[in-house]
Amino acid sequence: CVYSFSKYFGATGWRLGTIGIHDENVFDDTLRSFSEATQCQLDDRYKTLTPEPRDIKFIDRIVADSRSVALNHTAGLSLPQQVQMAMFALTCLMDS
Repeated sequence: CVYSFSKYFGATGWRLGTIGIHDENVFDDTLRSFSEATQCQLDDRYKTLTPEPRDIKFIDRIVADSRSVALNHTAGLSLPQQVQMAMFALTCLMDS
């Protein structure tokens, strides 16, 4: 499920949104079904994150790829973006 706060609230340029997937999903299944050659290419890309790159879930790969994989420790949202997303989400929960 992909949801864009940016479009709904007119905060274009911020690119705020959420992605939600089930623990058992087709993306992880597809990653496991790739050929050995493709697996080796993916291993090479994500080997800086863990000694076992084949165990990295799809959603964690998205986070790593949101910045350069080498800068994974800085990936994700900044504090102002997190606060704005929380306010947008709370607006939808208000009963008025």
